[in-house]
Amino acid sequence: MKTKLFALIIFVFCSAGFFSCSDDGEDVKKTEVVLSITNPANLDDLTVQWAITFTERNTGRKYAFETRTDTLSAILPEGDYEIVGESPVTYTFQGNHVESKLYFINKSSIVIGETVNLTASSFPKSEYEGKDGGFVIEEVCYTGTVTPEGKPYRGDNYIKLYNNSDKTLYADGLFLASTQRNTAIAYTYMPEILDKEVPVTGIIVIPGDGTKYPVEPGKSFILTQSAVNHKEGNINSYDLTIANMEWRNEHLSNQPANNPNVPDAILLYNFFSLHSSGLTSIIMGRLEVSQQKFLEDYVYEYKWKTVINGTEYERGPFLNYKIPNEWVMDAVYTSVEGQALVPVFAPSIDMGWTYCGSSNGDPERYGKSVRRKVESTTPDGRNILQDTNNSSVDFIPNATPSLAK
Repeated sequence: MKTKLFALIIFVFCSAGFFSCSDDGEDVKKTEVVLSITNPANLDDLTVQWAITFTERNTGRKYAFETRTDTLSAILPEGDYEIVGESPVTYTFQGNHVESKLYFINKSSIVIGETVNLTASSFPKSEYEGKDGGFVIEEVCYTGTVTPEGKPYRGDNYIKLYNNSDKTLYADGLFLASTQRNTAIAYTYMPEILDKEVPVTGIIVIPGDGTKYPVEPGKSFILTQSAVNHKEGNINSYDLTIANMEWRNEHLSNQPANNPNVPDAILLYNFFSLHSSGLTSIIMGRLEVSQQKFLEDYVYEYKWKTVINGTEYERGPFLNYKIPNEWVMDAVYTSVEGQALVPVFAPSIDMGWTYCGSSNGDPERYGKSVRRKVESTTPDGRNILQDTNNSSVDFIPNATPSLAK
């Protein structure tokens, strides 16, 4: 998004670790830094007010700036800088006015010479930042596998949640929900609610009193529909006896084998499943009300319409549930390559999409998953996974499942 330079206000703080350029001494070489910020392309009528902090990584000195445009020009001492920006924003999504935040971080930018041009890409900032938002969806293995005889094998789907923080978190109370909307079908929904809520069709909740299921930093919590060693029935499958929890849809026929030694998630609504081509997506978070109140107060009644060969068809009403956007801690938008046609949640939740397979029903998708990328590794060996609220850049499509051996 191109904008004209409106204003630049340099805030100099001589306390709390902030310094002016003159504090560095006249013998310190200075560089003109021009920082250009790229914002998500699908946010209409976007307005920004950036607060940007440059932290010199060797000295710890901080330099703070503000700008109401997506370009910043500043004079800084030469060095290696971490750059963090945050902006309250307003934009239009599906005709509705939305207030949110954008965020970016460049962990290492070398500033040297007379002039340096830097770039940054912003993304919506999670409302759970600094709470227990250390949980992210690490991997979704939804395609199933194929037997040596070439037959599809189901029941070995799994989801891995990951503690991306530096402290022990508890999985108790986390929900997982599958989206109500098929990513490859462009219906018009009435009422449209994506600017405020996510329509969902299946919900499971991890039970516990808040201390039952600890997840250490850099560790995973694995959920599956059948926590057995599937390799015994299909050598191309996975040993899921290591799973922490099963989800069960006992009211449906043809259930995969149950492992009585693995606890079950609470099936809160309908049935929870993963589309084998990824045409439904997954969100994770925490209910901010009791389960009973949720079932009473968060029903989504809707109709849909579409046009086929010039004829408009309308169907409904239908009933599902809706989860407020602010309850969502993480999401992954899955589809098949080239068929991510419709949004299933707001851009503040996820701006992109990832996939297994090149078409609906592509047999090459079997035995694949989508896996979150590693952004960096700490000195003690803990992986920090990438989380920019954009599945297109955060996930590896057509990945080899982490449990494949």
